[in-house]
Amino acid sequence: MRKVRKKEKATRFHKCQVCGSKHKAIRTTKKYCSIKCRREATYEKFLTGQRKRSRHWRLKYPERSLLRSAGKRAVKRQTVCTISLEDVVIPSHCPVLGVPLVVGNRKLKDASPTIDEIVPGKGYVKGNVAIISWRANRLKSDATLD
Repeated sequence: MRKVRKKEKATRFHKCQVCGSKHKAIRTTKKYCSIKCRREATYEKFLTGQRKRSRHWRLKYPERSLLRSAGKRAVKRQTVCTISLEDVVIPSHCPVLGVPLVVGNRKLKDASPTIDEIVPGKGYVKGNVAIISWRANRLKSDATLD
């Protein structure tokens, strides 16, 4: 009987999708050079999904988003936040500058609505908050008594 030789597999090299290094791939589906790179890639996918969901949530519920961020700032500053969702109503125009307020889902722009403490340090309590444009809020924070 004749000996049958096993076919030698051709050595293929793949480029890692995370670090870009070339690695020897036994399987054709291997995309990463190590477990570390695979974990990093899947974590990046997870973060991208989280950002997308967060962006859509901010766009869909802008009042809730403003209330949530005010609550987080109050905890960070150790002040009070007793306002509810009914107290956060986004007007069509900024009451200070008169520019139309535009709800966006990315970065803050001059016409983005922000929640403002009328008397700083008093906290986010009913009667002490107003929804104004980001530009007006910045001008107010940069203003001096002179």
